[in-house]
Amino acid sequence: QLAYFLAFAAGTMIGMMLVSFSLAGIVRLASGRGARWATVLHLGSAAVSVAVGCALAQRVASAL
Repeated sequence: QLAYFLAFAAGTMIGMMLVSFSLAGIVRLASGRGARWATVLHLGSAAVSVAVGCALAQRVASAL
């Protein structure tokens, strides 16, 4: 069980890191077009993140 937990933890961290780096790259490219694009992407990614988190929390809460 410890090996499963460690594999899950490592996979989660690597996945989060890849998503963060990809979003950072997109925002960096967009910021070359103007600060407004970077702001829109930052706010958009934050809103999607909150929406997904709320959906997952609701799903878990309904399963209880």
